[in-house]
Amino acid sequence: MRGRPGLLAVLLTLGACARPIAHPPGCPSDCLRELQVVSSTQPSATPATSFVHRVGLGLVDETGRPLTLRGTNLGGWLLWEGWIWGASINVLHFWGQSQSAMEERLAQAGGADALCRFRQGVRERFITEADIAAIADAGFNVVRVPLNHRDFACEGSPGWTLLDRLLDWCEKHRVYAVLELHSAPGGQTRFFISDPEPVLLWDSEQAKDRTVALWRALAQRYAGRSIVAGYDLLGEPMPPEGDDLVDLDRRIIAAIRAVDVGHLLIVEGTDYARDFSMFRAPLDDNQIYSFHLYTWFGDDRASRLRGFTRVAAAQGIPMWCGEFGENTLPMLESTLDMFDAQTPALVGWSFWTWKRTARSNWATLHGLQLPAGWQRLVDWAVNDDGRRPAPEDARRSMEEFLGAADLARSTSDPGLGKVLSAHARAR
Repeated sequence: MRGRPGLLAVLLTLGACARPIAHPPGCPSDCLRELQVVSSTQPSATPATSFVHRVGLGLVDETGRPLTLRGTNLGGWLLWEGWIWGASINVLHFWGQSQSAMEERLAQAGGADALCRFRQGVRERFITEADIAAIADAGFNVVRVPLNHRDFACEGSPGWTLLDRLLDWCEKHRVYAVLELHSAPGGQTRFFISDPEPVLLWDSEQAKDRTVALWRALAQRYAGRSIVAGYDLLGEPMPPEGDDLVDLDRRIIAAIRAVDVGHLLIVEGTDYARDFSMFRAPLDDNQIYSFHLYTWFGDDRASRLRGFTRVAAAQGIPMWCGEFGENTLPMLESTLDMFDAQTPALVGWSFWTWKRTARSNWATLHGLQLPAGWQRLVDWAVNDDGRRPAPEDARRSMEEFLGAADLARSTSDPGLGKVLSAHARAR
């Protein structure tokens, strides 16, 4: 992004002016009781060697065999983003891309009950066992799972059951899962990607406490699940200062290690997982760093990869690419070639994303064929384009979208699938 700083500055300014939603519409399944920070002196006794773990500048699996994690993200499932579901990116309506903003508008169009049914439908139908089976068949061995904290507010929240089921599917099809907190309480960035609230994570001690409590609860629940490859602490954080991220990461790690001494920890840098300068040393013995690589504002892949591998070599910590994609097939293929050529070697990558709307000039792994009614609804809901659909039309369109999310009804890009699979199988 350094190639065109003026455009980036404009986008960041507009993103900071996003209109977060303080209280998105509630549903009967929601739990308003918050998880609490509690201490524990009884961590899981299962050692790191029973899970995916770091050895030097590489990873090994639970049997001690060298492991490279190559797979895909499950974007648009447990954390919504309007563009994944068909809305165009309009810098004047960035706020409308967030999950909370979309929920508010969908409730206005179809009613609160319809929103609740739709929300549950997305949870049940956007990602199914068929998706995980297809991911395994493609040669991928990991899924990165972006999480919205609101689905895990307490023991009764729906996210827990969904994750339990997903991990069962992953075990059945031998695909690891990386759990990634894409939306922390408050939001770790002003951009819609973290579903921000009026008071950001960095400006609220309560939000930080809730983030720590959530990670402790996740780690306690999944301490014995070896199919979990690791915990990705905060997705694309943008703190005021680098030390703010280090301090919060330390608190999260302490909470995790109080109940789970074995699982791999994945730490992202600031500036949307591109700057690791605030980390002067590793925060944990069983840790890797994760960077993201997009080239929308200029092709600086070579220089960035050199910088990432320098950090890896200097600290003796492996590097993993948690996100890349959203580009042409030639660019994506050359990016994979560059990943393979790095020294020290990367420990893998995760393509963004498994399925999304096919309305794009960029290569799409699995493209959703959007019904016309849904397209009109999402254009209005996210970007205020056109007129608000009538309630009965909005409700019908939401149901039609759920049908379109079925993997069997999506269109695949054979060129992209072939390239990704070939690199994924090159263990």
